[in-house]
Amino acid sequence: MRKFFPPILGAAMLAAALLSACNSSTPVTTETTPPTISFKSTGTGCPDSRGPCVITSLSANADGPTSVFFTALANDMGGVKSMDLSFSTQVAGCTDTRTTTKYDGPGAVYNYMPVPASQNQTSTPGSNGQLPTELFTMTQLQGPYTCVVGCPPICTTNDATRPYGQTIYATVTATNSSGKSSTGRLPITFTSSR
Repeated sequence: MRKFFPPILGAAMLAAALLSACNSSTPVTTETTPPTISFKSTGTGCPDSRGPCVITSLSANADGPTSVFFTALANDMGGVKSMDLSFSTQVAGCTDTRTTTKYDGPGAVYNYMPVPASQNQTSTPGSNGQLPTELFTMTQLQGPYTCVVGCPPICTTNDATRPYGQTIYATVTATNSSGKSSTGRLPITFTSSR
């Protein structure tokens, strides 16, 4: 139990920091600019381990069980109407950890598992007619991540394969009260602890 306390504490601190920053405004339907999208995390790469910092990329251990947390944020002073987060479902290569055989090459595509869950946030005006100026999602990435290899003729999940060095993307699309949308992508690279 002690092993999992720091990530939970870090996530709780991140949530508290984000929730305290939320404001609301009367929806502005004449904006010409879309929401801004950013990604934040705590821990590795952050100069201040007590709070979240903006990130432009992230690493996740393909071998697990170390967790990595990140938050996707959409901000707009005229109100954020919706936010969708999804993850790419395929990688271009995998490595068999028993034999070090690499499954890759031109045009190679492999599904990996588990794919992090997609998330959606939608806001509606409150009793005061206002919308939040920020929506966010929190995601926990935790391996082990494996690949589906041998397709065709038979597709199997091989627990010994890992997507070492492969990059997936967390993609966020956010829409403001004016119907203007923007998209942001966070590259996440799988690393090895071997």
